[in-house]
Amino acid sequence: MQPEEIAPFARSPIVFCRNAFIYFSPQAIRRVVNTFAALMPVPGYLCVGASESLLNVTTAFSLEELDGAFVYMKRGLDD
Repeated sequence: MQPEEIAPFARSPIVFCRNAFIYFSPQAIRRVVNTFAALMPVPGYLCVGASESLLNVTTAFSLEELDGAFVYMKRGLDD
């Protein structure tokens, strides 16, 4: 995927990308997540599948628990 293909979706405050990364190469995952991080508003919520992790991909999102669900949250620089 090219950044311009992702951009319309990445500008949303909540992005559901569940069980998609399991089909991507590590390089493609990094490109998509970096595009999400660059374009999503603050706060932004990235929902991935239970078997997917961004721990070795980026530090732009932190794993947070919200009402019993785990989501990756994009925070501002001061958070």
